Amino acid sequence: MLLVEFDRFRGPRAALNGAKTLAVRALDVARAAALTHDAVDLPRLRRAARLSAVAAELIAHLQIAPNPNGDPRLRVLGLGGLDRAARSELSHRIGVGLARTVAESAEIGIVDLYSLDAMSREDAAPRIVSVDGTRRQPDFVGCDAAGNWSLLEAKGRRAKGPMTGTRSSARAQVRAVALEDSLGRPIPITQRLTSIGRLNDEQVVVYFEDPDDSLPTRTYRFDPDQMLHEYYRLVRELREGLPTPWPGLSGAEEFRSVGLPGGFILGVHQALLDVLDEPDGIRAVRAAIRDDVLRIRREAVDAEDYAVSVGLDGLALAVRSQQLESLAYPRSGPPEDRGAT
Repeated sequence: MLLVEFDRFRGPRAALNGAKTLAVRALDVARAAALTHDAVDLPRLRRAARLSAVAAELIAHLQIAPNPNGDPRLRVLGLGGLDRAARSELSHRIGVGLARTVAESAEIGIVDLYSLDAMSREDAAPRIVSVDGTRRQPDFVGCDAAGNWSLLEAKGRRAKGPMTGTRSSARAQVRAVALEDSLGRPIPITQRLTSIGRLNDEQVVVYFEDPDDSLPTRTYRFDPDQMLHEYYRLVRELREGLPTPWPGLSGAEEFRSVGLPGGFILGVHQALLDVLDEPDGIRAVRAAIRDDVLRIRREAVDAEDYAVSVGLDGLALAVRSQQLESLAYPRSGPPEDRGAT
Protein backbone atom coordinates (compact mmCIF):
# COMPACT_ATOMS: atom_id res chain seq x y z
CA MET A 1 0.00 0.00 0.00
CA LEU A 2 1.03 3.60 -0.64
CA LEU A 3 0.17 6.30 1.89
CA VAL A 4 -1.01 9.52 0.18
CA GLU A 5 -1.88 12.76 1.95
CA PHE A 6 -4.23 14.70 -0.34
CA ASP A 7 -4.58 18.43 0.32
CA ARG A 8 -6.05 21.64 -1.16
CA PHE A 9 -8.49 19.92 -3.52
CA ARG A 10 -11.70 21.86 -4.09
CA GLY A 11 -15.13 21.31 -5.58
CA PRO A 12 -16.03 17.70 -6.49
CA ARG A 13 -12.52 16.53 -5.51
CA ALA A 14 -12.61 18.06 -2.01
CA ALA A 15 -13.58 14.65 -0.64
CA LEU A 16 -10.06 13.48 -1.52
CA ASN A 17 -8.47 15.65 1.18
CA GLY A 18 -6.91 13.70 4.01
CA ALA A 19 -4.69 10.62 4.37
CA LYS A 20 -5.58 7.63 2.20
CA THR A 21 -3.88 4.45 1.09
CA LEU A 22 -3.70 3.24 -2.49
CA ALA A 23 -3.09 -0.37 -3.49
CA VAL A 24 0.13 -0.30 -5.52
CA ARG A 25 3.00 -2.62 -6.29
CA ALA A 26 6.61 -1.88 -7.15
CA LEU A 27 5.81 -2.88 -10.75
CA ASP A 28 3.05 -0.23 -10.92
CA VAL A 29 5.42 2.57 -9.90
CA ALA A 30 8.10 1.24 -12.26
CA ARG A 31 5.67 1.18 -15.19
CA ALA A 32 4.48 4.69 -14.43
CA ALA A 33 8.04 6.07 -14.36
CA ALA A 34 9.35 4.10 -17.34
CA LEU A 35 6.45 5.11 -19.61
CA THR A 36 6.55 8.81 -18.76
CA HIS A 37 7.55 10.51 -21.99
CA ASP A 38 10.97 12.07 -21.46
CA ALA A 39 13.18 10.73 -24.27
CA VAL A 40 12.24 11.22 -27.89
CA ASP A 41 15.32 11.43 -30.08
CA LEU A 42 16.61 7.87 -29.68
CA PRO A 43 16.63 4.88 -32.05
CA ARG A 44 13.87 2.37 -31.44
CA LEU A 45 15.97 -0.32 -29.74
CA ARG A 46 17.75 2.17 -27.49
CA ARG A 47 14.43 3.64 -26.43
CA ALA A 48 13.10 0.16 -25.68
CA ALA A 49 16.25 -0.75 -23.72
CA ARG A 50 16.03 2.48 -21.75
CA LEU A 51 12.43 1.74 -20.80
CA SER A 52 13.45 -1.64 -19.42
CA ALA A 53 16.46 -0.20 -17.60
CA VAL A 54 14.35 2.43 -15.81
CA ALA A 55 11.79 -0.19 -14.78
CA ALA A 56 14.46 -2.60 -13.52
CA GLU A 57 16.20 0.07 -11.45
CA LEU A 58 13.01 1.13 -9.69
CA ILE A 59 11.95 -2.44 -8.97
CA ALA A 60 15.38 -3.04 -7.45
CA HIS A 61 14.78 -0.31 -4.84
CA LEU A 62 11.03 -0.53 -4.17
CA GLN A 63 9.43 -3.08 -1.89
CA ILE A 64 6.06 -3.75 -0.32
CA ALA A 65 6.80 -4.90 3.22
CA PRO A 66 5.51 -4.34 6.76
CA ASN A 67 6.44 -1.00 8.28
CA PRO A 68 7.26 -0.79 12.03
CA ASN A 69 3.52 -0.87 12.77
CA GLY A 70 3.13 -4.12 10.87
CA ASP A 71 1.13 -2.72 7.92
CA PRO A 72 2.31 -3.64 4.41
CA ARG A 73 3.57 -0.38 2.90
CA LEU A 74 5.67 0.69 -0.05
CA ARG A 75 9.26 1.32 1.01
CA VAL A 76 12.40 2.58 -0.71
CA LEU A 77 15.54 0.61 0.05
CA GLY A 78 19.19 1.03 -0.83
CA LEU A 79 19.32 4.75 -1.67
CA GLY A 80 22.00 5.33 0.95
CA GLY A 81 24.37 2.98 -0.85
CA LEU A 82 24.41 5.07 -4.04
CA ASP A 83 26.68 8.00 -4.84
CA ARG A 84 25.15 11.46 -4.86
CA ALA A 85 24.47 11.67 -8.60
CA ALA A 86 22.91 8.20 -8.81
CA ARG A 87 20.87 8.82 -5.67
CA SER A 88 19.54 12.11 -7.03
CA GLU A 89 18.55 10.62 -10.38
CA LEU A 90 16.88 7.58 -8.82
CA SER A 91 15.02 9.70 -6.27
CA HIS A 92 13.68 11.84 -9.10
CA ARG A 93 12.53 8.81 -11.08
CA ILE A 94 10.82 7.32 -8.06
CA GLY A 95 9.16 10.67 -7.42
CA VAL A 96 7.88 10.75 -11.00
CA GLY A 97 6.62 7.17 -10.77
CA LEU A 98 4.82 7.89 -7.51
CA ALA A 99 3.29 11.10 -8.89
CA ARG A 100 1.98 9.38 -11.97
CA THR A 101 0.69 6.40 -10.00
CA VAL A 102 -1.40 8.72 -7.82
CA ALA A 103 -2.43 10.87 -10.81
CA GLU A 104 -3.75 7.75 -12.58
CA SER A 105 -6.23 7.09 -9.80
CA ALA A 106 -9.86 7.25 -10.85
CA GLU A 107 -10.46 10.53 -8.98
CA ILE A 108 -7.60 12.37 -10.77
CA GLY A 109 -7.66 10.57 -14.11
CA ILE A 110 -4.44 11.69 -15.82
CA VAL A 111 -3.69 9.28 -18.66
CA ASP A 112 -0.31 10.24 -20.09
CA LEU A 113 2.54 12.39 -18.86
CA TYR A 114 5.23 14.36 -20.71
CA SER A 115 8.46 15.93 -19.51
CA LEU A 116 8.36 19.38 -21.09
CA ASP A 117 12.02 19.99 -20.32
CA ALA A 118 13.14 16.91 -22.25
CA MET A 119 10.75 17.45 -25.14
CA SER A 120 11.60 21.14 -25.57
CA ARG A 121 15.33 20.44 -25.90
CA GLU A 122 15.27 17.74 -28.56
CA ASP A 123 15.28 18.69 -32.25
CA ALA A 124 13.00 15.77 -33.11
CA ALA A 125 10.50 16.60 -30.39
CA PRO A 126 7.28 18.55 -30.71
CA ARG A 127 8.32 22.11 -30.04
CA ILE A 128 7.52 23.40 -26.58
CA VAL A 129 7.91 27.15 -27.10
CA SER A 130 8.42 29.61 -24.28
CA VAL A 131 6.30 32.59 -25.29
CA ASP A 132 7.92 35.00 -22.83
CA GLY A 133 11.50 33.96 -23.58
CA THR A 134 12.36 32.15 -20.36
CA ARG A 135 14.14 28.81 -20.58
CA ARG A 136 12.64 27.53 -17.34
CA GLN A 137 10.17 24.74 -17.88
CA PRO A 138 7.44 23.21 -15.75
CA ASP A 139 8.23 19.56 -15.04
CA PHE A 140 5.31 17.77 -16.62
CA VAL A 141 2.02 18.16 -18.42
CA GLY A 142 -0.54 15.41 -18.77
CA CYS A 143 -4.04 14.93 -20.10
CA ASP A 144 -7.05 12.83 -19.19
CA ALA A 145 -9.10 10.58 -21.47
CA ALA A 146 -11.23 13.55 -22.57
CA GLY A 147 -8.18 15.60 -23.60
CA ASN A 148 -8.19 17.98 -20.60
CA TRP A 149 -4.70 19.16 -19.66
CA SER A 150 -3.08 19.34 -16.23
CA LEU A 151 0.27 20.55 -14.93
CA LEU A 152 2.20 18.36 -12.50
CA GLU A 153 5.29 19.08 -10.45
CA ALA A 154 6.85 15.83 -9.20
CA LYS A 155 9.67 15.46 -6.68
CA GLY A 156 11.18 12.66 -4.60
CA ARG A 157 13.20 13.42 -1.46
CA ARG A 158 14.91 11.45 1.30
CA ALA A 159 13.45 13.08 4.38
CA LYS A 160 11.68 12.31 7.62
CA GLY A 161 9.39 15.32 8.03
CA PRO A 162 6.55 16.75 5.90
CA MET A 163 8.99 18.77 3.70
CA THR A 164 7.04 22.01 4.07
CA GLY A 165 9.56 24.12 2.14
CA THR A 166 9.75 21.72 -0.79
CA ARG A 167 5.96 21.57 -1.02
CA SER A 168 5.67 25.37 -0.95
CA SER A 169 8.26 25.70 -3.73
CA ALA A 170 6.42 23.15 -5.88
CA ARG A 171 3.13 25.02 -5.43
CA ALA A 172 4.70 28.25 -6.61
CA GLN A 173 6.21 26.58 -9.67
CA VAL A 174 3.06 24.86 -10.85
CA ARG A 175 0.91 27.96 -10.28
CA ALA A 176 3.02 30.18 -12.51
CA VAL A 177 2.48 28.49 -15.90
CA ALA A 178 -0.04 29.06 -18.69
CA LEU A 179 -0.44 26.91 -21.82
CA GLU A 180 -1.34 27.83 -25.41
CA ASP A 181 -1.88 25.77 -28.54
CA SER A 182 0.15 26.31 -31.74
CA LEU A 183 -2.23 29.10 -32.83
CA GLY A 184 -1.80 31.01 -29.58
CA ARG A 185 -5.17 30.06 -28.14
CA PRO A 186 -5.27 29.39 -24.36
CA ILE A 187 -5.34 25.74 -23.33
CA PRO A 188 -7.44 25.45 -20.15
CA ILE A 189 -5.59 23.84 -17.24
CA THR A 190 -8.03 21.69 -15.29
CA GLN A 191 -5.61 20.77 -12.49
CA ARG A 192 -2.35 22.19 -11.16
CA LEU A 193 -0.92 19.33 -9.16
CA THR A 194 2.12 18.87 -6.96
CA SER A 195 3.42 15.50 -5.80
CA ILE A 196 6.21 15.31 -3.24
CA GLY A 197 7.37 11.80 -2.38
CA ARG A 198 9.01 11.30 1.02
CA LEU A 199 11.27 8.32 0.44
CA ASN A 200 12.59 6.15 3.26
CA ASP A 201 12.91 2.53 4.29
CA GLU A 202 9.95 2.59 6.74
CA GLN A 203 7.25 3.77 4.37
CA VAL A 204 6.82 6.11 1.43
CA VAL A 205 4.47 9.05 1.86
CA VAL A 206 3.25 11.16 -1.07
CA TYR A 207 1.98 14.69 -0.42
CA PHE A 208 -0.39 15.30 -3.33
CA GLU A 209 -1.95 18.74 -3.71
CA ASP A 210 -3.96 20.93 -6.06
CA PRO A 211 -2.84 24.47 -5.11
CA ASP A 212 -4.98 27.55 -5.63
CA ASP A 213 -4.61 29.25 -9.00
CA SER A 214 -2.67 32.48 -9.37
CA LEU A 215 -1.71 34.78 -12.23
CA PRO A 216 0.72 32.90 -14.52
CA THR A 217 4.11 34.47 -15.17
CA ARG A 218 5.30 32.04 -17.88
CA THR A 219 3.50 30.78 -20.99
CA TYR A 220 4.33 27.71 -23.08
CA ARG A 221 2.94 26.78 -26.48
CA PHE A 222 2.54 23.33 -28.04
CA ASP A 223 0.32 21.30 -30.36
CA PRO A 224 -1.79 18.82 -28.30
CA ASP A 225 -2.30 16.52 -31.30
CA GLN A 226 1.44 16.42 -31.97
CA MET A 227 2.14 15.64 -28.32
CA LEU A 228 -0.35 12.78 -28.29
CA HIS A 229 1.05 11.39 -31.54
CA GLU A 230 4.58 11.54 -30.14
CA TYR A 231 3.57 9.74 -26.95
CA TYR A 232 3.01 6.48 -28.86
CA ARG A 233 6.07 6.80 -31.07
CA LEU A 234 7.83 3.77 -29.61
CA VAL A 235 4.76 1.59 -30.12
CA ARG A 236 4.51 2.66 -33.76
CA GLU A 237 8.21 1.96 -34.31
CA LEU A 238 7.93 -1.47 -32.73
CA ARG A 239 4.86 -2.23 -34.82
CA GLU A 240 6.75 -1.30 -37.99
CA GLY A 241 9.84 -3.26 -36.98
CA LEU A 242 7.84 -6.33 -35.96
CA PRO A 243 5.02 -6.56 -38.51
CA THR A 244 3.80 -10.05 -37.55
CA PRO A 245 0.74 -10.19 -35.25
CA TRP A 246 1.71 -9.67 -31.63
CA PRO A 247 0.68 -12.39 -29.16
CA GLY A 248 -1.78 -11.76 -26.35
CA LEU A 249 -0.60 -10.63 -22.95
CA SER A 250 -1.03 -13.19 -20.20
CA GLY A 251 -3.21 -11.69 -17.48
CA ALA A 252 -4.68 -8.93 -19.65
CA GLU A 253 -6.55 -10.51 -22.53
CA GLU A 254 -7.38 -7.18 -24.20
CA PHE A 255 -3.68 -6.40 -24.68
CA ARG A 256 -1.18 -7.53 -27.31
CA SER A 257 2.49 -7.88 -26.33
CA VAL A 258 6.00 -7.38 -27.65
CA GLY A 259 9.28 -8.29 -25.94
CA LEU A 260 11.70 -5.59 -24.78
CA PRO A 261 15.43 -5.85 -24.06
CA GLY A 262 16.12 -7.02 -20.54
CA GLY A 263 13.22 -9.46 -20.35
CA PHE A 264 10.36 -6.98 -19.90
CA ILE A 265 7.24 -7.07 -22.08
CA LEU A 266 5.36 -4.05 -23.41
CA GLY A 267 1.62 -4.53 -23.71
CA VAL A 268 -0.63 -2.43 -25.96
CA HIS A 269 -4.42 -2.51 -25.89
CA GLN A 270 -5.45 -4.13 -29.17
CA ALA A 271 -7.87 -1.30 -30.01
CA LEU A 272 -4.99 1.21 -29.91
CA LEU A 273 -2.95 -0.59 -32.54
CA ASP A 274 -5.42 0.45 -35.26
CA VAL A 275 -5.48 4.18 -34.40
CA LEU A 276 -1.89 5.06 -33.51
CA ASP A 277 -1.67 7.63 -36.31
CA GLU A 278 -4.98 9.32 -35.44
CA PRO A 279 -5.02 11.58 -32.35
CA ASP A 280 -8.81 11.71 -32.26
CA GLY A 281 -8.95 7.94 -32.62
CA ILE A 282 -6.48 7.54 -29.74
CA ARG A 283 -8.63 9.78 -27.53
CA ALA A 284 -11.76 7.81 -28.41
CA VAL A 285 -10.12 4.47 -27.63
CA ARG A 286 -8.64 5.67 -24.35
CA ALA A 287 -12.03 6.91 -23.20
CA ALA A 288 -13.68 3.63 -24.24
CA ILE A 289 -11.18 1.35 -22.47
CA ARG A 290 -11.01 3.30 -19.20
CA ASP A 291 -13.36 1.04 -17.25
CA ASP A 292 -11.61 -2.11 -18.50
CA VAL A 293 -8.22 -0.74 -17.49
CA LEU A 294 -9.45 0.29 -14.03
CA ARG A 295 -10.89 -3.20 -13.56
CA ILE A 296 -7.62 -4.87 -14.51
CA ARG A 297 -5.71 -2.52 -12.23
CA ARG A 298 -8.01 -3.25 -9.29
CA GLU A 299 -7.45 -6.94 -9.82
CA ALA A 300 -3.66 -6.37 -10.02
CA VAL A 301 -3.46 -9.35 -12.32
CA ASP A 302 -0.61 -11.78 -11.90
CA ALA A 303 -1.29 -14.51 -14.43
CA GLU A 304 0.51 -17.83 -14.21
CA ASP A 305 4.19 -16.92 -13.99
CA TYR A 306 3.87 -13.27 -15.16
CA ALA A 307 3.22 -10.02 -13.29
CA VAL A 308 1.33 -7.35 -15.24
CA SER A 309 0.72 -3.63 -14.65
CA VAL A 310 -1.62 -1.64 -16.94
CA GLY A 311 -2.14 2.09 -17.40
CA LEU A 312 -4.95 4.36 -18.51
CA ASP A 313 -2.86 5.15 -21.61
CA GLY A 314 -3.62 1.65 -22.92
CA LEU A 315 -0.04 0.48 -22.33
CA ALA A 316 1.11 -2.24 -19.96
CA LEU A 317 4.38 -3.53 -18.56
CA ALA A 318 4.84 -7.21 -17.78
CA VAL A 319 7.69 -9.35 -16.51
CA ARG A 320 8.15 -12.95 -15.47
CA SER A 321 7.53 -13.39 -11.77
CA GLN A 322 10.88 -15.13 -11.37
CA GLN A 323 12.70 -12.16 -12.92
CA LEU A 324 10.69 -9.74 -10.78
CA GLU A 325 11.79 -11.60 -7.68
CA SER A 326 15.43 -11.65 -8.79
CA LEU A 327 15.41 -7.86 -9.23
CA ALA A 328 13.94 -7.16 -5.80
CA TYR A 329 16.06 -5.55 -3.08
CA PRO A 330 17.13 -7.18 -0.89
CA ARG A 331 17.12 -10.27 -2.98
CA SER A 332 14.91 -12.96 -1.49
CA GLY A 333 16.18 -16.45 -0.84
CA PRO A 334 19.75 -17.70 -0.63
CA PRO A 335 22.42 -16.29 -2.94
CA GLU A 336 23.22 -18.11 -6.13
CA ASP A 337 25.54 -21.07 -5.83
CA ARG A 338 28.49 -19.93 -7.90
CA GLY A 339 30.34 -23.20 -7.44
CA ALA A 340 33.09 -24.29 -5.10
CA THR A 341 36.72 -23.69 -5.77
